[in-house]
Amino acid sequence: MQTAMGRNTAENREAVRCPRCGAEASDQNAGYCLCCGSSLGLGGRAANGERVALRMGAGLGQEIGSRPERSSTPALTPAQGAQRMSAAGQGFAAVHSHMEYESWMRDEPSCFLHLFGWGALVALGLFMLILGLTGNTHTKAGYDSGMSIAFVAFCALGMITFGGWQLAHFLQAPLLRRVARVADMRSRIQHTKHGWSTKYYATFQFEDGSQEEFRISTGESERTSRGDCGVVITRYTAMLAFHRVGCI
Repeated sequence: MQTAMGRNTAENREAVRCPRCGAEASDQNAGYCLCCGSSLGLGGRAANGERVALRMGAGLGQEIGSRPERSSTPALTPAQGAQRMSAAGQGFAAVHSHMEYESWMRDEPSCFLHLFGWGALVALGLFMLILGLTGNTHTKAGYDSGMSIAFVAFCALGMITFGGWQLAHFLQAPLLRRVARVADMRSRIQHTKHGWSTKYYATFQFEDGSQEEFRISTGESERTSRGDCGVVITRYTAMLAFHRVGCI
């Protein structure tokens, strides 16, 4: 009996526990917590690609989850955990078990439109700067003034700096493929010289409990609803693709 008790004690010490709420995972290979829906993959992956579970004693997960330097959100109460599991947790599980999950995690959507947009801004700024420096800017009076040339050069440098800064950050940013749930959606209507335009935004909730908002296209907004779960692919501040399994 002592041997059995010692074995049970050792198994309890080696139990996989959620780093946020401290709940024990019944499945040693689980990818998410059944209590709060948070990811259990914080232990990393082995050289062969298999997930290495994070192992900790009882109560340590609650302590880590409550540390502000480790998590931007506090540890969940049992009631909050059950509520999240009823929506986000089940949605994350549906994504992981989807037949196309592996192909989604290997998808590399095109970044051409975003690269073209920032590149075009830099090119336009260079064009304006050349016009200003060569004296090809004209006022209504028909002659160039130092004030107009300085203004054009200032605007051109601003466009070059901003566009180049955004382009550099976009190229340096990693391509992220994450399991997510649409937590909220909103739209913003603004007036332009060409009329009224509407911009759409979606807030995604990820397995670690964090949330990020991305701008989405009009067509994507028509296909997306609150509660949709899937794999969202992002780079820098741009959402490149969202492979959904449906609303959970």
